[in-house]
Amino acid sequence: MGNEPLVSIIMPYYRLGDYLLEAVDSVKKQTHANWELIIVDDCSPENPARDLLRDERDERIHVYRHDSNLGTAAARNTAASKSSGDYLIPLDSDDKIAPDYVEKTLRASKEADTGAAYTQVQYFGNSNRIYIPSTDLGKIFSGHFPCNTLLVKREVFDSVGGYKDLKLVEDTEFWIRIIEAGTKFAFVPEPIYLYRSHEKGLMSTQQPYVLPNFYRTLLMHHQSVAEHLQGVLEQWRDHALSYSVNTKQDSQQFLSSAEQYAKEESEYAYLKKEFEILKARHESLAQRVQRNEKMLGSLPLIARQMAFIALKKLGR
Repeated sequence: MGNEPLVSIIMPYYRLGDYLLEAVDSVKKQTHANWELIIVDDCSPENPARDLLRDERDERIHVYRHDSNLGTAAARNTAASKSSGDYLIPLDSDDKIAPDYVEKTLRASKEADTGAAYTQVQYFGNSNRIYIPSTDLGKIFSGHFPCNTLLVKREVFDSVGGYKDLKLVEDTEFWIRIIEAGTKFAFVPEPIYLYRSHEKGLMSTQQPYVLPNFYRTLLMHHQSVAEHLQGVLEQWRDHALSYSVNTKQDSQQFLSSAEQYAKEESEYAYLKKEFEILKARHESLAQRVQRNEKMLGSLPLIARQMAFIALKKLGR
Protein backbone atom coordinates (compact mmCIF):
# COMPACT_ATOMS: atom_id res chain seq x y z
CA MET A 1 0.00 0.00 0.00
CA GLY A 2 3.08 2.20 0.03
CA ASN A 3 2.64 5.63 1.52
CA GLU A 4 -1.09 5.82 0.88
CA PRO A 5 -2.86 7.29 3.94
CA LEU A 6 -5.19 5.06 5.92
CA VAL A 7 -8.83 6.03 5.44
CA SER A 8 -11.32 4.90 8.09
CA ILE A 9 -14.88 4.35 6.94
CA ILE A 10 -17.21 4.59 9.94
CA MET A 11 -20.58 2.89 9.64
CA PRO A 12 -23.45 2.92 12.15
CA TYR A 13 -25.81 -0.04 11.86
CA TYR A 14 -29.32 -0.62 13.19
CA ARG A 15 -31.81 -3.14 11.79
CA LEU A 16 -31.12 -2.54 8.08
CA GLY A 17 -29.84 -6.06 7.50
CA ASP A 18 -31.20 -6.15 3.95
CA TYR A 19 -28.66 -3.55 2.85
CA LEU A 20 -25.61 -3.97 5.08
CA LEU A 21 -23.81 -6.46 2.85
CA GLU A 22 -24.24 -4.16 -0.17
CA ALA A 23 -22.73 -1.26 1.76
CA VAL A 24 -19.80 -3.40 2.91
CA ASP A 25 -19.27 -4.74 -0.60
CA SER A 26 -19.06 -1.20 -1.99
CA VAL A 27 -16.26 -0.48 0.49
CA LYS A 28 -14.38 -3.66 -0.41
CA LYS A 29 -14.35 -2.60 -4.09
CA GLN A 30 -12.45 0.65 -3.43
CA THR A 31 -9.53 1.37 -5.75
CA HIS A 32 -7.74 2.97 -2.79
CA ALA A 33 -6.67 -0.16 -0.94
CA ASN A 34 -5.50 1.31 2.36
CA TRP A 35 -8.81 1.54 4.19
CA GLU A 36 -10.48 0.10 7.26
CA LEU A 37 -14.20 -0.30 7.86
CA ILE A 38 -15.44 0.20 11.42
CA ILE A 39 -19.04 -0.95 11.89
CA VAL A 40 -20.87 -0.17 15.13
CA ASP A 41 -24.05 -2.14 15.71
CA ASP A 42 -26.25 0.18 17.77
CA CYS A 43 -27.80 -2.73 19.70
CA SER A 44 -29.96 -3.85 16.79
CA PRO A 45 -32.71 -6.17 18.12
CA GLU A 46 -32.72 -8.14 14.88
CA ASN A 47 -30.09 -9.16 12.32
CA PRO A 48 -27.02 -8.28 14.43
CA ALA A 49 -24.14 -7.09 12.28
CA ARG A 50 -21.80 -9.82 13.54
CA ASP A 51 -24.27 -12.50 12.43
CA LEU A 52 -24.64 -10.99 8.98
CA LEU A 53 -20.86 -10.74 8.59
CA ARG A 54 -19.91 -14.03 10.24
CA ASP A 55 -18.37 -15.32 7.00
CA GLU A 56 -16.41 -12.12 6.33
CA ARG A 57 -12.65 -12.74 6.25
CA ASP A 58 -11.33 -9.30 5.30
CA GLU A 59 -9.13 -8.22 8.22
CA ARG A 60 -9.73 -4.56 7.41
CA ILE A 61 -13.34 -4.90 8.62
CA HIS A 62 -14.06 -4.56 12.35
CA VAL A 63 -17.45 -4.91 14.04
CA TYR A 64 -18.41 -3.54 17.47
CA ARG A 65 -21.74 -3.48 19.29
CA HIS A 66 -23.33 -1.07 21.77
CA ASP A 67 -24.91 -2.59 24.87
CA SER A 68 -27.90 -0.29 24.40
CA ASN A 69 -29.39 1.76 21.58
CA LEU A 70 -27.66 5.16 21.69
CA GLY A 71 -28.50 6.58 18.27
CA THR A 72 -26.73 7.21 14.99
CA ALA A 73 -24.52 10.05 16.25
CA ALA A 74 -23.20 7.98 19.16
CA ALA A 75 -22.57 5.00 16.86
CA ARG A 76 -20.56 7.19 14.47
CA ASN A 77 -18.56 8.64 17.36
CA THR A 78 -17.84 5.17 18.73
CA ALA A 79 -16.68 4.04 15.29
CA ALA A 80 -14.42 7.08 15.00
CA SER A 81 -12.89 6.36 18.42
CA LYS A 82 -12.13 2.78 17.35
CA SER A 83 -10.57 3.84 14.05
CA SER A 84 -6.94 4.62 13.22
CA GLY A 85 -7.03 6.49 9.91
CA ASP A 86 -5.85 10.02 9.18
CA TYR A 87 -9.12 10.51 7.29
CA LEU A 88 -12.70 9.52 8.13
CA ILE A 89 -15.65 8.78 5.86
CA PRO A 90 -19.05 8.30 7.52
CA LEU A 91 -21.20 5.91 5.49
CA ASP A 92 -24.64 4.66 6.48
CA SER A 93 -25.33 0.94 6.28
CA ASP A 94 -28.05 1.34 3.64
CA ASP A 95 -25.96 3.51 1.30
CA LYS A 96 -23.02 2.79 -0.99
CA ILE A 97 -19.98 4.49 -2.47
CA ALA A 98 -18.63 4.05 -6.00
CA PRO A 99 -15.33 2.12 -6.32
CA ASP A 100 -13.33 5.32 -6.83
CA TYR A 101 -14.98 7.37 -4.05
CA VAL A 102 -12.09 7.17 -1.57
CA GLU A 103 -9.47 7.66 -4.27
CA LYS A 104 -11.09 10.75 -5.80
CA THR A 105 -12.11 12.53 -2.60
CA LEU A 106 -8.70 11.90 -1.06
CA ARG A 107 -6.91 13.18 -4.15
CA ALA A 108 -9.12 16.28 -4.32
CA SER A 109 -8.55 17.07 -0.65
CA LYS A 110 -4.78 16.62 -0.88
CA GLU A 111 -4.40 18.62 -4.09
CA ALA A 112 -6.42 21.56 -2.75
CA ASP A 113 -5.00 21.17 0.78
CA THR A 114 -8.43 21.06 2.41
CA GLY A 115 -9.81 19.55 5.58
CA ALA A 116 -12.72 17.84 3.85
CA ALA A 117 -14.06 16.75 0.46
CA TYR A 118 -17.53 15.90 -0.81
CA THR A 119 -19.21 14.85 -4.04
CA GLN A 120 -22.47 14.92 -5.91
CA VAL A 121 -25.07 12.46 -4.63
CA GLN A 122 -26.76 9.83 -6.77
CA TYR A 123 -30.15 8.82 -5.39
CA PHE A 124 -31.29 5.27 -6.10
CA GLY A 125 -34.13 3.02 -4.98
CA ASN A 126 -37.38 4.98 -4.74
CA SER A 127 -35.79 7.99 -6.41
CA ASN A 128 -33.39 8.52 -9.28
CA ARG A 129 -31.87 11.98 -9.26
CA ILE A 130 -28.58 13.74 -8.66
CA TYR A 131 -28.30 16.04 -5.68
CA ILE A 132 -25.55 18.63 -5.20
CA PRO A 133 -24.82 19.53 -1.55
CA SER A 134 -23.53 22.97 -0.62
CA THR A 135 -21.12 24.38 1.95
CA ASP A 136 -22.91 27.74 1.89
CA LEU A 137 -24.36 28.24 5.37
CA GLY A 138 -27.17 30.42 4.02
CA LYS A 139 -28.35 27.54 1.84
CA ILE A 140 -27.95 24.98 4.63
CA PHE A 141 -29.94 27.15 7.07
CA SER A 142 -32.62 27.41 4.37
CA GLY A 143 -33.07 23.63 4.36
CA HIS A 144 -30.60 22.67 1.61
CA PHE A 145 -29.26 19.78 3.68
CA PRO A 146 -25.73 18.49 3.06
CA CYS A 147 -25.15 14.76 2.65
CA ASN A 148 -24.03 12.50 5.48
CA THR A 149 -21.07 11.05 3.57
CA LEU A 150 -17.90 13.06 3.05
CA LEU A 151 -14.18 12.66 3.54
CA VAL A 152 -12.88 14.62 6.53
CA LYS A 153 -9.47 14.84 8.17
CA ARG A 154 -9.35 13.29 11.62
CA GLU A 155 -7.90 16.49 13.08
CA VAL A 156 -10.96 18.39 11.82
CA PHE A 157 -13.34 15.75 13.20
CA ASP A 158 -11.62 15.75 16.59
CA SER A 159 -11.36 19.54 16.78
CA VAL A 160 -15.15 19.94 16.76
CA GLY A 161 -15.82 16.94 18.99
CA GLY A 162 -17.47 14.65 16.46
CA TYR A 163 -21.25 14.40 16.18
CA LYS A 164 -23.78 16.00 18.52
CA ASP A 165 -26.48 13.82 20.06
CA LEU A 166 -29.40 14.69 17.79
CA LYS A 167 -32.12 12.23 16.81
CA LEU A 168 -31.89 13.38 13.19
CA VAL A 169 -29.94 15.90 11.05
CA GLU A 170 -26.84 15.27 13.18
CA ASP A 171 -24.89 15.15 9.91
CA THR A 172 -26.18 18.60 8.92
CA GLU A 173 -25.23 19.99 12.33
CA PHE A 174 -21.76 18.44 11.97
CA TRP A 175 -21.25 20.14 8.59
CA ILE A 176 -22.32 23.47 10.10
CA ARG A 177 -19.76 23.20 12.89
CA ILE A 178 -16.82 22.32 10.66
CA ILE A 179 -17.79 25.13 8.26
CA GLU A 180 -18.00 27.59 11.16
CA ALA A 181 -14.55 26.37 12.24
CA GLY A 182 -13.16 27.56 8.91
CA THR A 183 -12.67 24.16 7.28
CA LYS A 184 -11.94 24.31 3.56
CA PHE A 185 -13.74 21.84 1.30
CA ALA A 186 -12.82 20.22 -2.01
CA PHE A 187 -15.67 19.27 -4.33
CA VAL A 188 -15.70 16.32 -6.72
CA PRO A 189 -18.38 17.05 -9.36
CA GLU A 190 -19.31 13.40 -9.85
CA PRO A 191 -22.23 11.42 -8.33
CA ILE A 192 -20.05 8.81 -6.63
CA TYR A 193 -21.86 8.76 -3.29
CA LEU A 194 -24.97 6.58 -3.68
CA TYR A 195 -27.87 7.44 -1.38
CA ARG A 196 -30.61 4.84 -1.04
CA SER A 197 -34.13 6.28 -0.94
CA HIS A 198 -36.48 3.76 0.69
CA GLU A 199 -39.37 3.46 3.11
CA LYS A 200 -37.20 1.95 5.88
CA GLY A 201 -34.74 4.84 5.93
CA LEU A 202 -34.59 7.20 8.91
CA MET A 203 -35.69 10.18 6.83
CA SER A 204 -38.85 8.21 6.00
CA THR A 205 -39.62 6.47 9.29
CA GLN A 206 -38.68 9.49 11.43
CA GLN A 207 -40.07 12.23 9.18
CA PRO A 208 -42.03 14.00 12.00
CA TYR A 209 -38.75 14.57 13.85
CA VAL A 210 -36.84 16.13 10.94
CA LEU A 211 -38.05 19.73 11.23
CA PRO A 212 -37.99 19.89 15.08
CA ASN A 213 -34.38 18.69 15.06
CA PHE A 214 -33.51 21.06 12.23
CA TYR A 215 -34.98 24.00 14.18
CA ARG A 216 -33.04 22.83 17.22
CA THR A 217 -29.92 22.94 15.06
CA LEU A 218 -30.76 26.50 13.98
CA LEU A 219 -31.05 27.55 17.63
CA MET A 220 -27.72 25.90 18.44
CA HIS A 221 -26.14 28.05 15.73
CA HIS A 222 -28.25 31.19 16.13
CA GLN A 223 -25.28 33.53 15.73
CA SER A 224 -24.41 32.10 12.32
CA VAL A 225 -28.09 32.12 11.37
CA ALA A 226 -28.28 35.81 12.29
CA GLU A 227 -25.28 36.56 10.06
CA HIS A 228 -26.98 34.84 7.11
CA LEU A 229 -30.55 35.77 8.03
CA GLN A 230 -31.31 38.00 5.05
CA GLY A 231 -30.27 35.34 2.56
CA VAL A 232 -32.10 32.65 4.52
CA LEU A 233 -35.34 34.63 4.50
CA GLU A 234 -35.03 35.37 0.79
CA GLN A 235 -34.59 31.69 0.00
CA TRP A 236 -37.46 30.70 2.28
CA ARG A 237 -39.66 33.31 0.61
CA ASP A 238 -38.68 32.14 -2.88
CA HIS A 239 -39.33 28.55 -1.85
CA ALA A 240 -42.72 29.42 -0.40
CA LEU A 241 -43.78 31.40 -3.48
CA SER A 242 -42.73 28.56 -5.77
CA TYR A 243 -45.42 26.27 -4.36
CA SER A 244 -48.28 25.41 -6.70
CA VAL A 245 -51.78 26.86 -6.23
CA ASN A 246 -52.88 23.59 -4.61
CA THR A 247 -50.40 24.13 -1.79
CA LYS A 248 -50.94 27.86 -1.37
CA GLN A 249 -52.00 27.40 2.25
CA ASP A 250 -48.86 25.39 2.99
CA SER A 251 -46.69 28.05 1.39
CA GLN A 252 -48.33 30.79 3.46
CA GLN A 253 -47.72 28.78 6.63
CA PHE A 254 -44.12 28.23 5.58
CA LEU A 255 -43.63 31.94 4.92
CA SER A 256 -45.32 32.83 8.21
CA SER A 257 -42.93 30.51 10.06
CA ALA A 258 -39.96 32.17 8.38
CA GLU A 259 -41.17 35.64 9.31
CA GLN A 260 -41.86 34.53 12.89
CA TYR A 261 -38.33 33.17 13.12
CA ALA A 262 -36.98 36.49 11.82
CA LYS A 263 -38.99 38.35 14.45
CA GLU A 264 -37.70 36.10 17.22
CA GLU A 265 -34.14 36.44 15.95
CA SER A 266 -34.52 40.23 15.90
CA GLU A 267 -35.87 40.20 19.46
CA TYR A 268 -32.99 37.99 20.52
CA ALA A 269 -30.49 40.40 18.97
CA TYR A 270 -32.13 43.31 20.83
CA LEU A 271 -32.08 41.47 24.16
CA LYS A 272 -28.49 40.45 23.61
CA LYS A 273 -27.52 44.07 22.98
CA GLU A 274 -29.33 45.21 26.14
CA PHE A 275 -27.61 42.46 28.11
CA GLU A 276 -24.21 43.62 26.86
CA ILE A 277 -25.05 47.17 28.01
CA LEU A 278 -26.09 45.91 31.45
CA LYS A 279 -22.99 43.76 31.66
CA ALA A 280 -20.77 46.75 30.86
CA ARG A 281 -22.54 48.82 33.54
CA HIS A 282 -22.14 46.03 36.06
CA GLU A 283 -18.43 45.75 35.31
CA SER A 284 -18.06 49.52 35.70
CA LEU A 285 -19.86 49.46 39.06
CA ALA A 286 -17.78 46.49 40.20
CA GLN A 287 -14.59 48.37 39.37
CA ARG A 288 -15.79 51.43 41.34
CA VAL A 289 -16.64 49.23 44.34
CA GLN A 290 -13.18 47.65 44.20
CA ARG A 291 -11.53 51.08 44.04
CA ASN A 292 -13.57 52.34 46.99
CA GLU A 293 -12.88 49.22 49.05
CA LYS A 294 -9.18 49.50 48.31
CA MET A 295 -9.17 53.17 49.31
CA LEU A 296 -11.14 52.52 52.50
CA GLY A 297 -8.92 49.60 53.42
CA SER A 298 -5.88 51.85 53.47
CA LEU A 299 -7.38 54.37 55.95
CA PRO A 300 -7.41 54.22 59.76
CA LEU A 301 -10.67 52.97 61.25
CA ILE A 302 -12.14 56.40 62.11
CA ALA A 303 -11.18 57.91 58.77
CA ARG A 304 -12.59 54.84 57.06
CA GLN A 305 -15.96 55.31 58.78
CA MET A 306 -16.04 59.00 57.89
CA ALA A 307 -15.16 58.23 54.28
CA PHE A 308 -17.89 55.60 54.14
CA ILE A 309 -20.49 58.11 55.38
CA ALA A 310 -19.28 60.70 52.88
CA LEU A 311 -19.40 58.24 49.99
CA LYS A 312 -22.89 57.17 51.00
CA LYS A 313 -24.13 60.76 50.99
CA LEU A 314 -22.54 61.33 47.60
CA GLY A 315 -24.32 58.25 46.27
CA ARG A 316 -21.13 56.45 45.33
